[in-house]
Amino acid sequence: MEYDNLNLDKFCTTDFAYWIGVVQTDGFLKKLFRKNRNRITYYIGLGVGNKSKPMLNKFVTLSKSLFEINGSFFNGVSKEGFETSQFIFGCTSLIPFYERIGLNFKDLSPPSFILNSNELFGAYLAGVIDGDGNVNISRKEYPQCKIRIYSGKIELQLANAIEKILDCKVNQIKRSHKSRIKNRFFVSNSVVMEFRVYPKNFDFIKNFVLPHMALDYKSVKVEGYIKFRRATSGNRTHFKRELQFF
Repeated sequence: MEYDNLNLDKFCTTDFAYWIGVVQTDGFLKKLFRKNRNRITYYIGLGVGNKSKPMLNKFVTLSKSLFEINGSFFNGVSKEGFETSQFIFGCTSLIPFYERIGLNFKDLSPPSFILNSNELFGAYLAGVIDGDGNVNISRKEYPQCKIRIYSGKIELQLANAIEKILDCKVNQIKRSHKSRIKNRFFVSNSVVMEFRVYPKNFDFIKNFVLPHMALDYKSVKVEGYIKFRRATSGNRTHFKRELQFF
């Protein structure tokens, strides 16, 4: 396949935008030097636990469709003791194409063509939330819904895009988390990006983000919150009575 330019309809799609969101969060680009061939080869991979298999399945389907590759599957157990599934495919011939469109594998930074379309940015954000996001419903009385995206550092480009396109404030907070798995203790540092789901962005999220998400346990929670808020808008008595929804 020839990857000449981004004007090809094949790549200006919500499928490709979602794929980029996933690969920038849970995915990885690996570079290897093959001594026997005296050359560098590149691989793209995605590894997930059982709960995220629907996202992995969608990523595999899109990778095969977009790039006409086969790839390989691996099943195993992580060092923390969790069952994992991984998909990897060679992408050496694709590297010039990725560079040409400005695809960054180290930051949560959507390529410029995605920022010019609500449909494409919504699909990209769906991939990011499926990959490294979660949905939090806070406050028992008059609940708020917040989407949190976890990263290893401050992500200014994505935060600025969310603020501009979804018309909402984005906060980024550095956090340390201590956890214990079996007899081992872990300390992880992360940055949590957080923004609210509220009336100004209800339509955008419902129309452009939720239809592309593969993980129902995340998307259904957001969809239910939007439906609930619209049903109880302006009716505080009904609002309190329906809190059991959450």
